[in-house]
Amino acid sequence: LRHDWKKVKGSKFSKKREKNKKIIDSNGELNNYSTSPPEIELSNNASAFAVFSSIRSAVLDRNGRIAGVETFRSSNCNSPQGPDLSDTVESDSEDEDRIPSSQTLPKIVGIGLRSVFMLMRESRIVEPNLCTKALGALLDVLQGQLPESLKSEPDDVIDPLFDLLLDLATSHGPESSDVNDGTHLTAIACACLLSLVVVRGDTGKLLSAVAALLMCPKALAIQNIQMPHVLTSLQRSIEAVLLGKLTRPDWITYGVPKNSKIHTFNFRSPSEITNIALNGRSFVSDGKFLYLHTNYGLLKIGSGYGGTIGGQLYCQKADFYPNEIGWLGYANNSLYFKCSPKKQCELLELDIDTLTVRGVAVLEGRDWSSSIMFSDGEHLGMITAGKDEGFVVRTINTLSNPVTVTSELPLKLARKCVDVFGWAFFDEEQSVHTLNTSCDDEIVMVTAGKEYCIVKTASGKLLYSGKGNALGMKSNTRPNRWVDFPLGKSSRVNHIAIGHDGQHVILVIEDGSVLFAGTARRGEDGDNCKVRRPLKPVKPKKILKAEGHFIIDAACNNGSTALVTREGALLMFGKDTLHSDPTTGLVSDLKDVFVQKVALGKAHAAILTNKGELWTFGINNKGQCGRDFSNSRSCFNREMTVVAMETGTGEEEIIVADE
Repeated sequence: LRHDWKKVKGSKFSKKREKNKKIIDSNGELNNYSTSPPEIELSNNASAFAVFSSIRSAVLDRNGRIAGVETFRSSNCNSPQGPDLSDTVESDSEDEDRIPSSQTLPKIVGIGLRSVFMLMRESRIVEPNLCTKALGALLDVLQGQLPESLKSEPDDVIDPLFDLLLDLATSHGPESSDVNDGTHLTAIACACLLSLVVVRGDTGKLLSAVAALLMCPKALAIQNIQMPHVLTSLQRSIEAVLLGKLTRPDWITYGVPKNSKIHTFNFRSPSEITNIALNGRSFVSDGKFLYLHTNYGLLKIGSGYGGTIGGQLYCQKADFYPNEIGWLGYANNSLYFKCSPKKQCELLELDIDTLTVRGVAVLEGRDWSSSIMFSDGEHLGMITAGKDEGFVVRTINTLSNPVTVTSELPLKLARKCVDVFGWAFFDEEQSVHTLNTSCDDEIVMVTAGKEYCIVKTASGKLLYSGKGNALGMKSNTRPNRWVDFPLGKSSRVNHIAIGHDGQHVILVIEDGSVLFAGTARRGEDGDNCKVRRPLKPVKPKKILKAEGHFIIDAACNNGSTALVTREGALLMFGKDTLHSDPTTGLVSDLKDVFVQKVALGKAHAAILTNKGELWTFGINNKGQCGRDFSNSRSCFNREMTVVAMETGTGEEEIIVADE
């Protein structure tokens, strides 16, 4: 605001002299709008809000006038050229210079509105239902407006309506027997009053309404009021101005931020539980009270809203399942509790005032025990795992016994995310975070070695991150950078195997062939040549000894490779090949077993057969093969079928455990 943008007080003649003349040329333009500043009147010692409001009104008024002139000019752009009006047309008074901001209604409309207002005022005692319905209709109309949309309406219509709503909202309190659900006459009148001051945009009326509501009788202080939609729209617009964006981040998409805490209060515990550590199991809120299930029973605590005192204990039921874990929910002015894991087929209905059980609903069905319960304040529901990694959301009716399902909504995850824990060379971030490959496809498989990580997407694409030259690729030492793993268009990978701290990777292709990439230190690529080879990483290449076999599964450790064929045979190459044929790599002692899956530890192996049998062999110094060499070995062996194998350092065994 420039220093010369102020209104100099003086006589009317001095005001006229300081005013610029309004120039209307032949093109319909107002030339003085580009030069003359807006005039703002402020009272002495004005507040910052008053200054902001005055400047905002002046700017809006000026923009409105300019928009009107532009509309007039565009509507007359094709009209014949008028006479030369370059001479000035000077307004003789300040009233003529202003465009009226309010509209005038016909007298018959004003008479009709005043009659309606009088009927509403008189019917609140004689016919309160009629008055309530009229207020409900008025609330629906006002809620459909935008903030400040009635700012230009005439005062002789708005003022009587404001006085009527202010009188109805503050002069007639609800009876104690009425349901406090926002449907009482005074509650609807209060909602109408709030809607009117928002759509009017008058600061004076807004302050008057707030002051009247704060100073209302005690009977109205505990009354619930319906939140007007136009007030919510005003709140959203203010949030948009503060955030600088039209859309507000919602907690479903962005989660709850860590710094979202607004207020804290201390729990005022009674003397008998002052020195006891409360262990909260579950809690729920009805908007006014917090219901907390602890190891000392069920507690009803004030939240500081709705006329309650924050942290004040209003009710306690010490014998309410203090040793059990359960779920609390709130819906339709009732509390619900589902105990788990015991009594999983019962849903208890509690009274919110006394916390006593007033009903038991039976839950029928196989999915109830494994379902997650939820409530939205009006309905109870349950979430159950469905097929194809989906979920089923069911809404239940608690009024029937047994409980019935009223609606079902199947859901499927829109996108799968992979969370990463720990630290690695290719990902230095130690906190828990989501793996981001900057690829639109979902991740279906993640394998990690000592210096690199490989992921497979739903479309069959392979990406790697970390030290690329360890795979025979280009150097990629920048952390969290993912690069395409080239294999050719015809090669589609079914399975990826990398051992712990491993330096090689095995890729099982859909045509049954096997690719090896990385460093072969001990013949894990199938080449058991006695000549010392340089430790140089190689690009993906086929394992020649697997030619002629259709490979369906693979496993690795640091120095070994295990392959499973479609015929059920097991091939092993590398350091753990004591029981393998040195030429073909076939584990001959398992020729009578049909192998389906294989897994390798540091120096032991486990296989799964088509009969569901688990076989293990290798080093058993820590019992990793499931063997016990104590005095109970004879009893252990009587239940197992044991096949002995000789080794160079001692006795190793292959065992099969029948289910």
